[in-house]
Amino acid sequence: MIKMKIVVPFYNCESWIERCLLSIATQQFKNWECVIINDASTDRSKDVLDSLEFVQNDDRFSVVHNSTNVKALKNIVDGFNFLKCKNDPDAVMMVIDGDDFLYSEYSLHIVSSAYTQYPTVLLTYGNWVGHPDGTDSNCRPYGSETVANNKFRYMPFVASHLRTFKSKIWYNINDEDLRDSSGEYFVAGWDVAFMMPMLEMSGERHIFIPNRLYCYNRYNPISDCKIREKDQLDAVRLVQSRKPYKRLDI
Repeated sequence: MIKMKIVVPFYNCESWIERCLLSIATQQFKNWECVIINDASTDRSKDVLDSLEFVQNDDRFSVVHNSTNVKALKNIVDGFNFLKCKNDPDAVMMVIDGDDFLYSEYSLHIVSSAYTQYPTVLLTYGNWVGHPDGTDSNCRPYGSETVANNKFRYMPFVASHLRTFKSKIWYNINDEDLRDSSGEYFVAGWDVAFMMPMLEMSGERHIFIPNRLYCYNRYNPISDCKIREKDQLDAVRLVQSRKPYKRLDI
C-alpha cells in the first residue's frame, strides 16, 4: 500500500495554518503521516496550532517548534529525515506550505491512483489554483524532446504544486545542489533546486497530473514571490547553470 509522508513548513501563518492542516486531515486517502514545522514564528501561529484538537488527537501528525528561523528548505530536509523517509524508499513524499492547502478531499487519492496505475513512476506534479483570485497555474507536461534529451534545465520550469516524489529519488540528490553559492540552503527558488535533479533522474518515469490538486495562497504578504523575487531569479539561474543529473536505473 502506498504511504505518503508530508512536510508542512511554515512561518507566521496564524491566519492559514488551520485551513492547511484541515485539508490534510480530511483527505479520503488515509495512509499518510505529517510533520508540521513552525519555523520560529513571531505571530500567534504556535497558539493557533496548539489549539487544534484534530491535530492533537491524530497521531499521524507530529509538531516541531524551531527555536530559530532556518527557512523552508532546511525545514523540508529536516522534516523528511524526521519522518524517517530514507528507511522507506517507496514512500511518496511531498511538501505543503503552511499558508496553502489541498484543493479537495480527493487530492491525495488522485496522486495515489497515479502511483498505483504506473508502479515505476518516481515523481508527479499537478495543477494548482490561486487563492482567493482563482489564478490558473502554468503547470503542463514537458515536451517529449525535453525528456528524451534531458533538457529540463534549459526549459521554463513548469513542475509546480502539487509535487510528489519517491523517497528513493529524493535521497539521490546531492546535498550541495540544495545550497547556494555561499553553501547555505536556498532561501528562495528551493522548489527548482530539488525538482530539477529529480526530473532529470526520473526522465520518462514522471507524470504530470492535469487535475487541480493544490490551492496556492496569493494573499500572503510575505510570500517569497513578493519579498524575495530577486533571490528566486538568482536561485533559478544558479540551478540552471549546474550540471544535469543522469537518469537513475532504480
